[in-house]
Amino acid sequence: MMTLDRLITIADAAYYEKGLIASAYKDPGTCNDTLALFVARELKDTYDPNAENYVQVATAAQAMHGAVDDIRNIECALEDRLYE
Repeated sequence: MMTLDRLITIADAAYYEKGLIASAYKDPGTCNDTLALFVARELKDTYDPNAENYVQVATAAQAMHGAVDDIRNIECALEDRLYE
């Protein structure tokens, strides 16, 4: 069974500074890395303990993909105004 702890561990291992996502998940009030905090919260908010493993992983990946799309859109909007 894919647990939320396991999803957090997978994400944490891929993050640029190991331990930040896990820390944000365990004690969000002490985390100063807003991206790590966002990832931990997004994984927690989308987690369904009754879903199959592949659904858990697909849902988590989809949530991250959506965030990447949003950030890219913001990046493009800012770059479009770079020389205003």
